[in-house]
Amino acid sequence: KIFWGRQYLTLEFFQLLAKSDFLDNLCFLCARPKSSGETLSSADVIAGTFNIVKNGVFYGRYWGCLEEIKNLHFETCYWAPIE
Repeated sequence: KIFWGRQYLTLEFFQLLAKSDFLDNLCFLCARPKSSGETLSSADVIAGTFNIVKNGVFYGRYWGCLEEIKNLHFETCYWAPIE
């Protein structure tokens, strides 16, 4: 697979983002197996997304996963953010 986001979603990008006012317009979500328990550990994360949000409207999304699981993309990128 080609991982396009890796070209510009770098550690430097996220460090700059953390210092910006734009941070208020982001919705980050991580997916992990139910079996990982109550405590979130970065080792448990199998997928994630972030969306740009303005006035309650979601624009675009950036998605990545470490495991291919049926419906995980839909659940993480669309269903969970709506909730």
